[in-house]
Amino acid sequence: MKHITTEEYKTMSIKNNDQPLTLGGQSNQALQSKLKDLPLIHAIEIVLHGDSKTSLGIHVAIVGNGGILASFPWYDHMERRLASEESAAMMDMNKSQLADEHPFADADQGWNFVTTADEKYQYILQGSDDGINEGTFLSYFKVDRQRYLDEWEEAIKYCKQLQSKN
Repeated sequence: MKHITTEEYKTMSIKNNDQPLTLGGQSNQALQSKLKDLPLIHAIEIVLHGDSKTSLGIHVAIVGNGGILASFPWYDHMERRLASEESAAMMDMNKSQLADEHPFADADQGWNFVTTADEKYQYILQGSDDGINEGTFLSYFKVDRQRYLDEWEEAIKYCKQLQSKN
């Protein structure tokens, strides 16, 4: 986990996959099969970017392979969210399991995000439309589940420290 400036973040490239992935209308079994074939990213990092003193505050991105793999552009003031009881909700989104009928999903104005997990991997998909069920994803990957959860825990701890100073 690291905290960088908005200017540093703007220099990072977005790492989309070569081909979009469409999951709309598939059975849970077909979805599970597709997810297990997602590319594995070995090193990821939760990156906080921005300044808590600005009108939109700090935002969060998942970074790996030399670029931005996924981001949360509509989640303003993450330093507040992660330092509060909302941090439990953020961690709950990461606890969705492949066996669940529906993975965690969120969408807003040209952005969609889906995540689910099994014992070993966290599966992450991000797209540029807000129709989750018919979603087409431009960035999709899997990461070591424990590494992913540890990164979120570090971000929560950092934000709690940051908020206690303000």
